[in-house]
Amino acid sequence: MPHGEWLPWIKKNCPFSRDSAAEYMAIAGLNVEHARNLSVRGCLKEVAAKKMREVEERERRNEPVSPRVKAWMDDIKQRQAHQKERDKHVDANNAKNAKEFEALKEVALEIVKAGYRELSKKHHPDVGGSTEEMRKLTAAKQRLVAIIAEEWAKAA
Repeated sequence: MPHGEWLPWIKKNCPFSRDSAAEYMAIAGLNVEHARNLSVRGCLKEVAAKKMREVEERERRNEPVSPRVKAWMDDIKQRQAHQKERDKHVDANNAKNAKEFEALKEVALEIVKAGYRELSKKHHPDVGGSTEEMRKLTAAKQRLVAIIAEEWAKAA
């Protein structure tokens, strides 16, 4: 396409902005096999990573890098550092929540077991209850324990 015709062509033929079109062009230039499996955002991260590697390579060869590009790279590195810090907090919160969630499971099981103990003291054959009542009580406890385990497995 001749110089200067790209923007008018984008405005006429594409349902998105010039910036979006530029992003899609950068994605198309990735030549990364797995790019088709990524979201647009994932592809743009790949584009940024590729550009950063290119700039770092230029710096290693002592080639000049514009101050604007250096500022862009510093901004990206700073954002990545902030994201890593946020991820640490999220991971810590997730671990804490998982422990609390597991503790709730244990509490639920203890409630079932305590109820079973209390009822078995009343309905055990040794204290005037029947064997049939104890079988029903034991079966009910086992069903409740299975339900709790199943529900926790679904939620986890």
